[in-house]
Amino acid sequence: MKLYGSLTSPFVRKIRAILAEKKIAYEFVLEDVWAADAYINAINPLGKVPCLLLDNGKAIYDSKVISEALEKLHPIPALMPSDTASLIEMRTLEALADGMMEAAVNIFLEKKFHTEAECSISWQHRQEKKIALSCQALESLIAKSASGYLQESFSVADICVVCALGYVDLRLPHILWEGQYPALAQYVNRLQQKESLATTHPKVS
Repeated sequence: MKLYGSLTSPFVRKIRAILAEKKIAYEFVLEDVWAADAYINAINPLGKVPCLLLDNGKAIYDSKVISEALEKLHPIPALMPSDTASLIEMRTLEALADGMMEAAVNIFLEKKFHTEAECSISWQHRQEKKIALSCQALESLIAKSASGYLQESFSVADICVVCALGYVDLRLPHILWEGQYPALAQYVNRLQQKESLATTHPKVS
């Protein structure tokens, strides 16, 4: 099994953390999706990471699809609830955190590939608003949580939130979310100590 990705992508970190939690052996292949001859285009027509190449040669892409596939193929330890209502709630929280990742990546790429004059400030503010509103919703959930997690036990949703805010810290340090959302900050700092998340902490490449 091979995972194609980068050291900074929050979507890739999400899958790396899941693989670590489930103790699944795999080869991590660093991929530069911006290179003209990037191999990723041969296995994912979208040219995006993460992309998981199974031992049978089947490629799986999009982090939501990969996370579900790993849960089905390696159900122990469980990182998704078994009952339908809780699973729907967890997948909704996963989508929320993935949306935060996407918003943060969009801001970073806007600045990376455009001059300051070309950047749309109003568009960046729209992305920042998505992050802020998501943090507000998560702060409320965590503040009321009896388990210390988003649901009754640690799940993919928790991994996603840590990965999303870890990327915000890495690429958008001007967003000082920790002071505004203390319960969320304490929760993220605590989960960052888990081996699966500590060893996948994003690094600028």
